[in-house]
Amino acid sequence: MARRWAEYEKEILIENYKTSTNRELEEMFPNRTIGSIRSEIKRMKKKNLLEGKKTMDTIKRAYNDRL
Repeated sequence: MARRWAEYEKEILIENYKTSTNRELEEMFPNRTIGSIRSEIKRMKKKNLLEGKKTMDTIKRAYNDRL
């Protein structure tokens, strides 16, 4: 059974979503899979708890990490 997200985890996600790559978010949440993180982001966006998109700098860093 999946473990619920704690409020402090949600706050960390809100504070860091725009400026952190998925890999960086995965490092912030060592007990969460990238799938779990992505699912929580999706849920939070639906509830308007998380707004906006990644910054251009974050997108470039994520792209460069893949190379």
